[in-house]
Amino acid sequence: MPDHPRAPRRPQRPGSCPAFRGPAAAFAYDLFRFVSRPHIWRGLRTLALEFARLIHERDGAALEPWLVAAETSELAALRGFATGLRRDQAAVAAALAYAWSSGQVEGHVNKLKLVKRGMFGRAGFACLRRRFLLAG
Repeated sequence: MPDHPRAPRRPQRPGSCPAFRGPAAAFAYDLFRFVSRPHIWRGLRTLALEFARLIHERDGAALEPWLVAAETSELAALRGFATGLRRDQAAVAAALAYAWSSGQVEGHVNKLKLVKRGMFGRAGFACLRRRFLLAG
């Protein structure tokens, strides 16, 4: 018996084995690559902390450099997140620039939809209106 512990087996590449295909296989392979490369951890931590600071301090000027750094990351998930932010960059920049939010309106819409779903098929609009006003 050898004196040294066995190194963990490296997972096969997705698609190389019939039993190792699909999204779960791709996730396992990406997870292995992520864990086996500590510099990726450091890069992800740095970008995550910078993004949290950017949101917390509403620093719109730092958004573009952060997006460029995230788009050049080795992690596909981070690149995808940056691509999604880039797709709606005007809304993200507006959220960083302005202090107001539509959260209260969205809460009321959510509550109305919840009451409406519960009342489906039971009564007309008058009953729905009464129930919504009483729920508030």
